[in-house]
Amino acid sequence: MSIHTNKFDITNLIVKKLDLTGIPNNHVYLHKAIRMRDPYLTQQFIDIGIDVNAPDDQGATCMHVLFSAFTKNFSKCILIGDMLLHNNTRLNVLNNDNWAPIHIAARRSSKECLLWIVNQNRMLRELDREIFDLNIKGKNKWSPQIGRAS
Repeated sequence: MSIHTNKFDITNLIVKKLDLTGIPNNHVYLHKAIRMRDPYLTQQFIDIGIDVNAPDDQGATCMHVLFSAFTKNFSKCILIGDMLLHNNTRLNVLNNDNWAPIHIAARRSSKECLLWIVNQNRMLRELDREIFDLNIKGKNKWSPQIGRAS
């Protein structure tokens, strides 16, 4: 309740004092922190061990949530995205509607998000890590770049 009502001082106390790792579906707290674009709270949840790759009931991962919120507070979203990448978040997971996070970014026309993705792909390639698949086929075999693939 403290997270949903933006009572950050109470939330901080709760996160520090309670063991949220044993609570079923605890990823909802992490997803809420990302939706709120709160890097501090996001990092707290990551630090206590909430799984950054756990999907919600719609199959959305932290990256889906982040990219759906990337249209505002770009600097906070970039900071959260960097945190997620640092913690080995999977990048090309399809949600229940068969959309990858990059489809969400392309569909929402978030230029800042797409530029961040391209820059991160350069860095991830150098580290020999998973990159965002710019050609991943999603719903109706659409790719993020061109829509319907032929």
